[in-house]
Amino acid sequence: LALYATCKYSLLEKLSIHVHNFSRFIQRIQEGYIASNAYHNGTHAADVLQSMFSFLTTLGLKETARLDEELFFGALVAAG
Repeated sequence: LALYATCKYSLLEKLSIHVHNFSRFIQRIQEGYIASNAYHNGTHAADVLQSMFSFLTTLGLKETARLDEELFFGALVAAG
């Protein structure tokens, strides 16, 4: 989901981040979640990321908040 969200807006290219490095970074974060935790787990992270992505794009909050690519990317990474 993080890769989709960042690639949809070409954020990795615009910020000169290699897709392989970002994929490894996201994978390492995912590995850090404890599956047995009933709330703060990978599913919750995906839900928060999808919600943030929707708020910023579908609802137009990216433009309202005047987020540049770096802040948009940061918001997505922080949410995930």
